[in-house]
Amino acid sequence: MLDEPTTYLDYKIQLKLLKTLHQLAKDENKTVIQILHDPNLAIKHCDKLLLMFEDGKVLATSSDQVSAKMLEELYQIPFIGIENDDRTFWLPN
Repeated sequence: MLDEPTTYLDYKIQLKLLKTLHQLAKDENKTVIQILHDPNLAIKHCDKLLLMFEDGKVLATSSDQVSAKMLEELYQIPFIGIENDDRTFWLPN
């Protein structure tokens, strides 16, 4: 279990850490639980997501099912999705 493991790390190290964790979980057939506040990192490096809302509601979803509506409800701000190749990048709008 990791609580915001990418905090204070530069982009290169963030990506290296998250790729390593994902590969380790796959190779060892283990579950890695992480708390990430950046939806783009979570979507790219996690197979399943639990979105935890202020009111206690929890929404389980897969990375490819995340929508602007979900993120807007979670963060209470508008989001815009930008398509690039086979992924959507989510930005506060």
